[in-house]
Amino acid sequence: MQRVGNFKRGSFLKAAVLPFVACLLLLLGISSVFAEEEDTLALIRKYVQQSPPLTAYGKNVKAMVWHRSHTYKMLADGTLVKTSRWLIYSESPLPESWGKWIIPLVGDEGVELKEAAIYDPIDFKLIKSLSSITVDHRGLSWLEIDVPPMDIPHVFSLCYLKEFPGRWNVDDVVPIDLDLPQWRTIVSVSVPHDSSLVWATTKNNHMAPGLVQGVEDTYLWEFVNRFPASEFALEVENSNLLSFSMRNGWLNAIKPLEDWANSLKTVMPEDVKKILEKKDKSKSGLEILQWAKNKQLLLDNSSIWKIRRSAEEIPKEGPWTLWERNVLLAHWLSLAGWDVRINWLPLFVPNKNENVPGTPHMISRPIFEARSPGSGSYKFYDFGGSLREETGLMPDALWGKTVCLYDGMDVKLRQLDRGNIADHRLRARWNLELADTGEVQGTLELMLSGGWPYVIFGCQGYSLDMSSVTHLYPPQVDVKWKEGEVLEKPNGLTIIYPVTGMLGITSGNQMLLMLPSISFDSLRALRGLDVGAKLRFPFLLEGFVTIKLPSGYEAFSLPYLSSKSDGKIRWEQSIDEKSRGRIVDARWRFLVEESSLEEEALSTLHAGLKVLQQWSNRTVPIRRR
Repeated sequence: MQRVGNFKRGSFLKAAVLPFVACLLLLLGISSVFAEEEDTLALIRKYVQQSPPLTAYGKNVKAMVWHRSHTYKMLADGTLVKTSRWLIYSESPLPESWGKWIIPLVGDEGVELKEAAIYDPIDFKLIKSLSSITVDHRGLSWLEIDVPPMDIPHVFSLCYLKEFPGRWNVDDVVPIDLDLPQWRTIVSVSVPHDSSLVWATTKNNHMAPGLVQGVEDTYLWEFVNRFPASEFALEVENSNLLSFSMRNGWLNAIKPLEDWANSLKTVMPEDVKKILEKKDKSKSGLEILQWAKNKQLLLDNSSIWKIRRSAEEIPKEGPWTLWERNVLLAHWLSLAGWDVRINWLPLFVPNKNENVPGTPHMISRPIFEARSPGSGSYKFYDFGGSLREETGLMPDALWGKTVCLYDGMDVKLRQLDRGNIADHRLRARWNLELADTGEVQGTLELMLSGGWPYVIFGCQGYSLDMSSVTHLYPPQVDVKWKEGEVLEKPNGLTIIYPVTGMLGITSGNQMLLMLPSISFDSLRALRGLDVGAKLRFPFLLEGFVTIKLPSGYEAFSLPYLSSKSDGKIRWEQSIDEKSRGRIVDARWRFLVEESSLEEEALSTLHAGLKVLQQWSNRTVPIRRR
């Protein structure tokens, strides 16, 4: 075992000794959980028999979580103890995001690594024990474990214990679904007898826990056979989460964060101090905004984004975590004379009839709204959370979101502007020229405005390999994804890609012209929405195909396509010819103004999506004159 940080072994043992009767009551209810935590090989033997093959979750799935458990309890001195256990099965090297594990250490937190090892699930033996290293990097510390790549069936086993001294609460937010399939997930939360535990879940999932009462009351959630998460950033609640806390209400979630944010007002880098000495406060604020974008000032790792250090621990000159940088930036703009209000973006908002777990873990990140001296309107800033955080309207990840604002007494929730259809356009425009051999060349122009850049790209930027998130029809069309030219505008962005391919099937003097189309994974998620799902903003999808025919050719026998022109969900589609048949002009539009997808609206949405899907096999006959 390896212990790192302020790990108080003695206090843990003392608090863990319970009277025999209480232990018996607990073990009767959850004995299987604790028994399985002890013997890795016994677990592996069990899951070899129980869990389905990787192919059951899709042909491209390379790994799955056989077992995941998180166990929480509070010691007599208020220390929260969290024990995490993972068994991950793979038949090839783990995906990049799973191959390196980072366990952060903040302040007086402690970590004990109980096991990190690779096992053989065929011969049921240990292949290799893994060691960890403690990394001290630019003012932060963490435990780091690298999983070696292996091309044979193997199981990565990881078990570690974290202590949070002085927490006096049992609280967290646990993702139920991951980007890997899971066979079994267990969340066990123990609180002192008769203590309250407030819990909530997303997506209207009322997953009541099992409860075993004794000297401690233990709440147990168990999830079996979970498919990989399909997060859809257009849905209001696009993650499956479980949150719990011994405290209740938004005030208990936000007030500790407000206190922490206020404590950072003394942190002042020398560069910022020099900028603030300038007379023009409006320009000073803009200069501070540009200065803070320096990547050297940000600890850019998702495992440490949410770390909150005290003013004494934070390096004055940086670098800072995402949370730290955004709060500091808000303070510096205030000193420049800007009117600034820090808002807190929650991971989700429980239903009105549910209690709110009072834990800062409910918050995704801090954002802020600000207006410069002399300006009449506020503007939102979401550095690190949105792809286009400084657009003229709203950062692309914030459209339609709900935010929390502390007014000094209480927490107010408000929904940000959803915009209208004109604000949120996703357009694919094909401009092609056809040769008499059936080959084409030209461009594909993608235009994304409003919230669409974040829906399509997330925070990964325009360098994202588009081939991994798009589907082209027919497969003979070839888009040069790595050669895209990005044009940014205040209301959106346009990316132009070169296109080649074979779209014409020749037969004598005639040719069957296949019309190209593109589909995005994030749009396919629309088909999987449940009744009652809510959309963050209204939107307009558009497709245009313009193909110039070879000299001497003309289009004929063009099909008539039906449209739906009424209601909050409607569509238009047509295929026409121009220049006396020498240009084929096809187009479709899909408009969605509905925000809440009840049964009738969802049925209409599916009908419209089915119409769009038919564009993947549209053809036009052409002939030589």
